[in-house]
Amino acid sequence: MSSYVSIKNVVAAVYEQYVMDRVKNVFSHADGERWIGRLGALMLNAVFEVGGFHLKKHLKKLFALEGAWNYAAAV
Repeated sequence: MSSYVSIKNVVAAVYEQYVMDRVKNVFSHADGERWIGRLGALMLNAVFEVGGFHLKKHLKKLFALEGAWNYAAAV
């Protein structure tokens, strides 16, 4: 089963469980992988946020680059 089919199954289950006309936003805390972006095509009120663990992981990689600490205060 492809990840797209799995996402469609999740979206179908959400629409089955909730009255989506009354839901303002669906928040997705994820790792920033590409597949999670497909959710937005199926669920127009989806809002994506990178989870704290993954945000720290990405920031550590970013600031490991040469000269990156010069910009750390901006973050």
